[in-house]
Amino acid sequence: MNHIFYILLMKVIFNIIFYFFFISNCFSEANTLNVEKKININAPLEQVWLVVRDFSGVEKWLKPYINSSKSILGKNGEPGNIRELVRRNGSKVEEKLLEVGIFNKYIKYTYSGGLPLTSDYFSEILLEELNENSTKVIWKASFKRLHYWTKKPPIGQEDNVLIEKLSNVYQVGLNQLKNYIEKNGKDN
Repeated sequence: MNHIFYILLMKVIFNIIFYFFFISNCFSEANTLNVEKKININAPLEQVWLVVRDFSGVEKWLKPYINSSKSILGKNGEPGNIRELVRRNGSKVEEKLLEVGIFNKYIKYTYSGGLPLTSDYFSEILLEELNENSTKVIWKASFKRLHYWTKKPPIGQEDNVLIEKLSNVYQVGLNQLKNYIEKNGKDN
């Protein structure tokens, strides 16, 4: 009887160890990743705000990454507005405007459909007046990789790759925003 009990106990222990190892390796929780980029633009806060708040008009200044953008639901620049972005590679993603800070001058948005680069994506563009002719723009995001439930993501979805991709998009995007606003002056 002790021998059967011992064998059953060993099977139970083996199964517990196996399942714990399997679950911890296959269903791990991915880290929340963050990107934040800043730039100073030589333009008044209200002038920068007109461009940033044009949620569906992002293709005007994010040309290196976006072929087109259009509003597909709701009113442009108002919470609930959904824009469709067509990337340079032809893929599409939809983003939903969550909040608009009229007094604090910020927009917050997230993915809502299409082919996102990440999961749990939450982004914010915040404006700060430096003086009457200069504005700081802060673009930041928190996100997880798409395959957040796996310990080892597919090639190209590693945390460092996603941080590098979004860091590049945000920095180039801010440079383009600066160039667009400073070049076009008040004719935005």
